[in-house]
Amino acid sequence: MSKVPKASSSPPEASDATWLQYVQTEKQKAPERLEEAAKFLVGITSISLTIFLSGRPADFPAWAAIYLNAATIFWILSTVWGIFVLFPWRYAVREDSPEDIKRAHTRLVFYKRTMLVGSLFFFLLALCLAAWATWC
Repeated sequence: MSKVPKASSSPPEASDATWLQYVQTEKQKAPERLEEAAKFLVGITSISLTIFLSGRPADFPAWAAIYLNAATIFWILSTVWGIFVLFPWRYAVREDSPEDIKRAHTRLVFYKRTMLVGSLFFFLLALCLAAWATWC
């Protein structure tokens, strides 16, 4: 197990300052990256659901139809949760308070990440159910 070096107490060098600025910039861009991932996931989910609904055979056994109906519901849930990531919610924030802005940003990133992970979970669950019903 490697040990993490202790932080130095000397002032950061110029190259260190650029890395600190990089981390700060990346944190600020987190909502945009989550929204880009959500756009991709909503697109893939919509395409999958369209293909699934348009090419669905009618001669499936009753047990398979239950799995396929559940997969459809989970795909719809995935799309809705993905859209929640993209929706421009209004957040109450005092624009003259950096601490309030940071707190609102942290809540926003947590909310968007939670919705995106939920959307991905529903998508994968639907994909597994559809694959199970189709190939078993």
